[in-house]
Amino acid sequence: MKKYRSDVNHPKIIRLLLIIGVFMTSAGVIGQVRRDTFLDPYELIAILFIVFVMYIFLWLTSKLMPITLKPGTIKCYNTQCKYNEIRWDQIVSAYRQDLYGLPYVLIVIQGADLPLTIPLYLNDMEDFKETVIIDAGQNNPLAKFLESKT
Repeated sequence: MKKYRSDVNHPKIIRLLLIIGVFMTSAGVIGQVRRDTFLDPYELIAILFIVFVMYIFLWLTSKLMPITLKPGTIKCYNTQCKYNEIRWDQIVSAYRQDLYGLPYVLIVIQGADLPLTIPLYLNDMEDFKETVIIDAGQNNPLAKFLESKT
């Protein structure tokens, strides 16, 4: 059994957090100027604290919700954060989609309404890719996707 976690220090995550921080800071400054008040450092500190809490939330999520590979199965979460363990032969297709600006592979499964999601910014993406290709087989849709797109 192998577990893979999201890399919360991946440049795309840091960039997303920076964009959110700049947007919130700009909105706070504009709001203060429109109210004709002097820049309140406490509001700016609160914004930085919110971005820090978002980072901690992402870090906790990566620790509590790993992608788990067992012989013959993969366990990951769907787009509503519900964990599912499936067999390789249940995978119908796999495709890339950006969610909130972050790259994911979405896995369509027989009989499931929602696709499973795997971040394409795992800590050890190369080992994940190799393990999936070996365990699932080169003809598996996820293995084919990982081999050609990553």
